[in-house]
Amino acid sequence: MNIKIPLLRIFVSTLFSIGISLYMYGCTAPQPISIIPKPQKITSHPGTFVLNSRTSIVAEEKTRASAEQLQALLRPATGFSLDITTEPKKIRNAILLQLDDQGETLGAEGYSLQVTPQSIIIRAPKPAGLFYAFQTLRQLLPIQIYHEAPVNDVRWEIPCVKIEDYPRFTWRGALLDSARYFMPKEFVKKFIDLLAMHKMNSFHWHLTDDQGWRIEIKKYPKLTEIGAWRKESIVGHYRDKPRTF
Repeated sequence: MNIKIPLLRIFVSTLFSIGISLYMYGCTAPQPISIIPKPQKITSHPGTFVLNSRTSIVAEEKTRASAEQLQALLRPATGFSLDITTEPKKIRNAILLQLDDQGETLGAEGYSLQVTPQSIIIRAPKPAGLFYAFQTLRQLLPIQIYHEAPVNDVRWEIPCVKIEDYPRFTWRGALLDSARYFMPKEFVKKFIDLLAMHKMNSFHWHLTDDQGWRIEIKKYPKLTEIGAWRKESIVGHYRDKPRTF
C-alpha cells in the first residue's frame, strides 16, 4: 500500500506535466479523420491547410476541365472563385492537380491526396480519380462546404493528411425505382449527386414495369399515353396516403 500511493502520484503528476506542455506549445495530436467510404490508406499529420480567396488551383491543359469542376464544387459555400493557373512552381496556398501514369496501380478511379500547411497535391491516373479525390477533399472540409450559398464565419481548414485510395469494387451503384413511385426531377438529380459524393459510379434507374412505363419515346407515344397508367398505380406515395385511380 505504501508503494502504490507514491507510484500513483508520480503517474498523475507526469500526465499533468505532459498536458501543460501540450497546451503551451500547441502540439496537439491529429484529430481522427472520418471519410466515407474509408480510404485504403490514410495517415494523419499535425497542422492544417486553410482554404481562402487567394488559394489557386494549379492545372495543366489536360487537367483544366477537372480544375474547373473543383472550382465549381468549392464556390457555392465558400464564395471563393479560385483562380486556375498553369504555373508549375506556384506551390504555396495552392491545390495542384496532376494526371500521373505512374499511378496505374491505383486503377482508373484511384487517386492520392496529400495535404500540407502550404499546399494540396492530388494525383490520379485518370480524370475519374481526380473527381473522387475532390469528394474526399470536401469531406475533409467543415460540413458547411455542402451548403448551396455562401456561409460566413467559417474557417475553411483541411487537416494535414496523406491518402491513397481506390475502389474495392468495380461496380458501385444504387437503384432508383421510378416505375412504381413518381420522383420529381430535382429529387433524381440530388440522388445522383449523393451517389457521386460517396464515390458510387453507377445509377440504376428502374423506369418500366407492369406498374407503368415512365420513359418517353416519341416514336411510340402510346407507351406513356396508355402504358403509364393503370387502376392499381400508386399516386402520392411519399406525401399522401397511397390511393388508386
